[in-house]
Amino acid sequence: MRARPSEPIAVPAGGEAAFLAPLPSGLLTQDPDVRARLSRFGLRRIGPVAELDRSALVARFGEEGARIHARARGEELDPFRPRRAPEHLALGLPIEPSAEDLEPLRFVLHRLAVALTGQLGSRGLAAARAHLHLDLDLAFARAGTPSTLDVEQRFPEPTADAEAIERLLFARL
Repeated sequence: MRARPSEPIAVPAGGEAAFLAPLPSGLLTQDPDVRARLSRFGLRRIGPVAELDRSALVARFGEEGARIHARARGEELDPFRPRRAPEHLALGLPIEPSAEDLEPLRFVLHRLAVALTGQLGSRGLAAARAHLHLDLDLAFARAGTPSTLDVEQRFPEPTADAEAIERLLFARL
């Protein structure tokens, strides 16, 4: 009895090929041409593909044939490389008294960039983008002025350079 696709299935060690045998051979590759050729050769299930000699698959499909053969037997040539979810760091500093022009803001932005890169460096990471959120004091602002300013900056490449982060964010202001 097969479990529903949403439920995990535990396959005992050594039982990989038997588990995969009844499944469609199209699952072995993402290449539509290779899938079509497998079907034309009458290899519609993984079991018959696993029974073929590796050299026969390599002769027909090249390097993809080697991957197909390994996968059909429950092996994987490409090691699994887990990806970590990106971390989100949030830093904040109050500006007291409120700044009226950009120069005092640059000083605060510099402190934030240095603190951010310190956090990144301690984790062995780099930032791919930064988001600057400013809450504005509207006491003397014109009517209709928004109460917040949000600046999003994607970096040309991931960086942990405080000066680069500060410069790019400041340029967006």
